[in-house]
Amino acid sequence: MVPHKVIFLDILRYSKNEYFAFSDQDDYWLPEKMTLCLKYLHNLEEKYGKKSPLMVYTDMSVTDSNLKITASSFLENSGKEKIGDSVQELLITSVAAGCTIVGNAELRKVIVKATDNVFDEKILMHDWWTLLVAACCGHVLGIRTPTVLYRQHNTNSVGAERYNVFSKIRNQKENARKYWASCKQAELLYNKLGEFMPCKKKEHHRRSHFNNVCQ
Repeated sequence: MVPHKVIFLDILRYSKNEYFAFSDQDDYWLPEKMTLCLKYLHNLEEKYGKKSPLMVYTDMSVTDSNLKITASSFLENSGKEKIGDSVQELLITSVAAGCTIVGNAELRKVIVKATDNVFDEKILMHDWWTLLVAACCGHVLGIRTPTVLYRQHNTNSVGAERYNVFSKIRNQKENARKYWASCKQAELLYNKLGEFMPCKKKEHHRRSHFNNVCQ
């Protein structure tokens, strides 16, 4: 089976539109999703210009398979509500679910430039990779309003468990694996886009990666 990240990252190459959004067959978008996301994206464009890679993402509400809400906030439910949009934080933890992401054409172009091999195992997920490219080379805005119903069932349990000290201890081995995988992803990002990063973000990235590897 072809990984989801491969499909999403590959299809970006064929997009010619002014904006892009990720979606699959299990997503349930609320009616105001695109209107809200584009409103904030336009605000970013007014502030930074359309030639800057820009991205917004939102929160989600967690539901069961019948779309009955079980948690009003995905970010709170997964313990990520206090994680900011700084490069240092996002290199280790992804806060943007793919189905909530909306980006501009300039971001898409940079992602394609950075992803010459969509099968690269160092790229962990398409949404995390998109988030990192935007954070390192442009600007990211997180919107804490849910715009998607996240249908929770046995085949998409990612992010469902509340992240706390107990889950951290219980999943210690898996967390260590993910940690080192995120370091490799950060290294790949720097190698691909280091020359395009603003000096300040480039230095943040380099320090964060160095500190992570040396911990």
